[in-house]
Amino acid sequence: MTAGHTCQEGPSASVVDVETWLYELGLQRYAAAFEAHHVDAQTLRSLNEADLVDMGVKSVGHRRKLSEAIARLRAAANLTSRSMPVARSPAPLAAERRQLTVVYCDMVESTTLSQRLDAEDYRTLIQRFHQACLRQVALYDGWVANFIGDCVLVYFGWPCAHEDDAERAVRCGLSMVQAVRELDVPGGAALSVRVGMATGSVVVGDLIREGPAQEQSAVGVTPNLAARLQALAAPGQVVLDATTAALLCASFEVQRLGEHALKGVPEPVAVYAVIAERPADSRFDSRSGPQLAPMIGRGEELALLRQRWVQAQDGDGQALLLVGEAGIGKSRLIRAMLDACASDSHERVRWQCSPHHIGSALWPVIQYLVRCRKANGHNPNGAALDRLEALTRADHEAMALYASLLGVNGTQRFGSLEMSPRMLRERTLDVLTEQLLELAEQRPLLLVLEDAHWVDSTTLELIDRCLERIHTTRLLIVISTRPDNPPALAAHSSVTKLSLSRLNRANVQALIDRVGGDRLRPHTSSSIATRADGVPLFVEELAKAALETGEATIPASLHGTLIARLDRFPEAREVAQTAACIGREFDVSLLQMAAEQPEAVAPALDKLLAAELIYRCCGSATFAFKHALVQQAACESLLRARRQRLHARILKVLQVNRPGTSAEVLAHHAAAAGLCASASDHSQRAGEGPLRKPPPKSTRHTGDAVRPDEQQRCLSQF
Repeated sequence: MTAGHTCQEGPSASVVDVETWLYELGLQRYAAAFEAHHVDAQTLRSLNEADLVDMGVKSVGHRRKLSEAIARLRAAANLTSRSMPVARSPAPLAAERRQLTVVYCDMVESTTLSQRLDAEDYRTLIQRFHQACLRQVALYDGWVANFIGDCVLVYFGWPCAHEDDAERAVRCGLSMVQAVRELDVPGGAALSVRVGMATGSVVVGDLIREGPAQEQSAVGVTPNLAARLQALAAPGQVVLDATTAALLCASFEVQRLGEHALKGVPEPVAVYAVIAERPADSRFDSRSGPQLAPMIGRGEELALLRQRWVQAQDGDGQALLLVGEAGIGKSRLIRAMLDACASDSHERVRWQCSPHHIGSALWPVIQYLVRCRKANGHNPNGAALDRLEALTRADHEAMALYASLLGVNGTQRFGSLEMSPRMLRERTLDVLTEQLLELAEQRPLLLVLEDAHWVDSTTLELIDRCLERIHTTRLLIVISTRPDNPPALAAHSSVTKLSLSRLNRANVQALIDRVGGDRLRPHTSSSIATRADGVPLFVEELAKAALETGEATIPASLHGTLIARLDRFPEAREVAQTAACIGREFDVSLLQMAAEQPEAVAPALDKLLAAELIYRCCGSATFAFKHALVQQAACESLLRARRQRLHARILKVLQVNRPGTSAEVLAHHAAAAGLCASASDHSQRAGEGPLRKPPPKSTRHTGDAVRPDEQQRCLSQF
């Protein structure tokens, strides 16, 4: 089981195979389990906490130790072979148009250090600087594009996009500042970095086809802007452009540093400095703020939540699993429920899961306790313990467990915990469960677990323990999750599943009117309603973008959310892009004839179906994208030249194999292919058609979803 070599210090410094790696970690007892589950060098770096549990690693301490070591392997793999992204599949071969947040991290006063230190010592320091940065990039799933001496260039958004790439970039930047500050420098001098980042559209991919920079070059204004912003930062500071600052919403406190004229940038640039992360009970609260407009739709769903709350208040404990895709309004519904019961006498506990801490046991619980006791790095240990005691009102053993859980030294006040790791885990879960049930005895308790698709296995076990005893308690548990990775709670009869559907047309229009009012023209409102497909987040962001820019392109706030869905299946991306060029609806035979690799179509469609990116319609041979915006994002990610080639190929297939295809469809593909004469000819025939015969009942080609306004827009480009 070859695991490959790393560049890390410590137990994983010279890993030869998985068994040796486990031995050096002191966890050789799991070698047989790793072997039985066929964990080799390729799969080792992709293991998560759930996988470790499945393989029989019951100890929380051992899982944490393994998870940290695996993260180091991922970072080291990125250092030694930068043709692979951290913990992800191989990068796409073809260049693409992407929205990136580019991070440029530069060591301060490196020239002075190079003159003061021996060359070998300076080389060692640079290596440790690179490794420190790599570890942070690995934590937030970024891509190290290049090392330029004492500088590190990082991309967030390629080759794997996330819905929160700007936030990941900022967290990574702050972590790099702290990690570098903790490095030891010969002579005792402190080491610091400057970090600049910018977000924008770039072309990224195979600019250089050979050598270490292969597939790692991004072309556009954004990388240059990030480098220029870095030069404006003070030591230990992270500075941003306006686009990145806007994408952070209210998650971070930023300070405007004015507008600066930067070399190579024609207009002055607004610059912002990151001050700190804003504490919030949930991701939704951090982005939306305390004041919200009234919720549109969801009246029946809110009534069900209120009904379950009434039952729980009467001693009939309830649990509700709220399921819906990203942006559908799960968190907004929970917020409406919390507001509706605010006047009721009750206790409230909110746990927020994090995509960055899926492998961290009890992460949402710990963060909630930290917020409750309002502790921070500057609080003395005694003050933190005082707040903890006031919060929990527990006995000495329980207090010692809480202190251990929160990383607070409580040995002198509460005594030491003489327990094995297994017993420590069991007793911690027992104490947490008992405290929740005791709270529910005192007053009705509303427990909210948000984004459970990112929940760690230990927190999920805590929920399971509560569900086993919920029937006679005054407890309501509300859990929100996405459908692609819901928590396994089906075994509990007390759990009611509530799936959120998309808003109807009337509610969508009401939402558009609230955002845009009379500032949006009727045809713009209609276009937003059609493209948003009833998803509230899409409706709001499209309407805001139309007000701000007047453009029909996907706003920066939605780009990562849409592309991330495709990036989860890189092996199906090319087929999805070809299908997107055909239209929102497409049939298999046309897709296979138009695809560059016809044999890849069937397995790719299976993956896209399983991911609910497409659905089957009008018979077994016809499919459609679930969201118009996903289709648009897939199409726009293609470079213009490749997109034109695909449209030309589709046009040829239609002309040869589909002689009955409407002239409008042919005109669209001809225009998109840049074939001006052919586009003009087909457009003329389309215009003459109604004069020669009555229009058919439907002129819509099953392989296309082109609207007349889209066709006209395409034609106007040539």
